[in-house]
Amino acid sequence: MVRKTLIALTLLFAFLPITSKSQHNKFLVSGSIGFSITDTYHVRGFDSYGKTTLLVTNGSVTFGYFVSEYFMIGASISHQYSSSKYSSQYYSNSSTSTNTISPLFRKYFNSNLFGQVQVNLGVHTINYAQVPDSEYTTIDSAHKTIFGLGAGIGYSFDLSKNISIEPKVLYQINWHNSRLSSIPDEFKLMVFSEIGLVYRF
Repeated sequence: MVRKTLIALTLLFAFLPITSKSQHNKFLVSGSIGFSITDTYHVRGFDSYGKTTLLVTNGSVTFGYFVSEYFMIGASISHQYSSSKYSSQYYSNSSTSTNTISPLFRKYFNSNLFGQVQVNLGVHTINYAQVPDSEYTTIDSAHKTIFGLGAGIGYSFDLSKNISIEPKVLYQINWHNSRLSSIPDEFKLMVFSEIGLVYRF
């Protein structure tokens, strides 16, 4: 599902029209909202080798500097949130939040279409709602460290000389590591789809 979504969005961006504008020595700041489709593979813990697919809401802020007409360096700060409802002898439901900072590099193929690569560093927090009167000892929350890589494409629709609307899609591969042996380490494959408001100055 993740791969099919990525292919469809890539083909959409490929057929967009091209315009031209000067970007050298400019700064960029943008705020984006969107969603991600995540395939999670548990590799250690109480659900070893299990797989789940989840739709997650997310938002991000990006800062960048154009070192040349077609190259930008910067960083993105992002937040994702999701909740799951299920029933077991340990927990009744849970909510998760993820905060990451991602140094990034962009290559513009023209003034509007770009490719992006990034490194993802962050923290993943899981909050559990325990089953009332459960005979089992459980935990309230757990934390995981994140390390991963991402790549994708985007396109800027100019509204004015300095302001544009920017949809983008990113494919990420992240490793979530837990210090608790009872909480599974996870390998996540994600497709992020976001649309943002961009200001260049």
